Amino acid sequence: MSKFGLSLGGGGGLGSYQIGVWRALKEYEIDKRIEAISGTSVGILNACLIAQNDYEIAEYIWKNEIENNILSKKKPSMKNNYISSNGIFSRGGLLEIIDKYLNLDIIADYPCPIYAAAVNLKTIDVVYFKLNGKSHSQIKEIMMASSAIPIIFGRQKIEDADYVDGGVEILNGDNLPLKPLYDEGCSQIIAISMYKETIIEKDEKCKVYEIIPSKDLGDFRTGAMDFSLKGARMRLEEGYKDTIKILKPIFRMGKTQAESLYLNKKLYKEEIKNEINKKVLKDKLNKAINDLKINEDNS
Repeated sequence: MSKFGLSLGGGGGLGSYQIGVWRALKEYEIDKRIEAISGTSVGILNACLIAQNDYEIAEYIWKNEIENNILSKKKPSMKNNYISSNGIFSRGGLLEIIDKYLNLDIIADYPCPIYAAAVNLKTIDVVYFKLNGKSHSQIKEIMMASSAIPIIFGRQKIEDADYVDGGVEILNGDNLPLKPLYDEGCSQIIAISMYKETIIEKDEKCKVYEIIPSKDLGDFRTGAMDFSLKGARMRLEEGYKDTIKILKPIFRMGKTQAESLYLNKKLYKEEIKNEINKKVLKDKLNKAINDLKINEDNS
């Protein structure tokens, strides 16, 4: 049986685009088919929101909480002398959003696998963490690691290694993590990237449906680092419209095919019924003729 996966790329403030895509997927009930999810950076936040299955909360976060909470500058501290390792901005805002709006029990007990990509600075390679079965503190650590953009945010320690944002390409990152979904045996994947130039890691056993912005949503400065309410609303609507444009003709075609199949089945049933009626009439006629012959012989 076909297994459906969903992969959510990183992109900072561009992330509201994915929530718009999710809105469209919900309208067509495609979200109900998802059996595995992966995400990098802001993509793992959205992945958890999708797993929680509360669109209203996700939209509210992007339209009301993101702007003031993500890029909150740290207060000067003697312990924060090294910007490269500690970052310019605090992670407190994201932690506040997680604590306030995410039910981590749902994430830990989610029946489908959820993977987050982060780069291990010891091995200089991407690691795919599975959130299922983890404690609340472990889930938070993994989410912090996956979204720890170098210089912007501080590194995240997990066990004996430091981790940074999973999408950092020069550190062998993976900004659109398809591999864990391939490994889960997904035969179909919806991949939502906020960048047109994203390279899809192909697998001949899997069909990847890529959803990317039809319009330019901005570069690193004007897009990824733009957590404004105006930007969030615009990108959310773009994600919704782009996905509807893709899904509408597909489902229209599917509906037409279903109607055609229904009519064909109906005609076939009517033909069978007519054949049966013809046979019944023929049997009755033959019986009447036989009865007539018997009557003639008796006379």
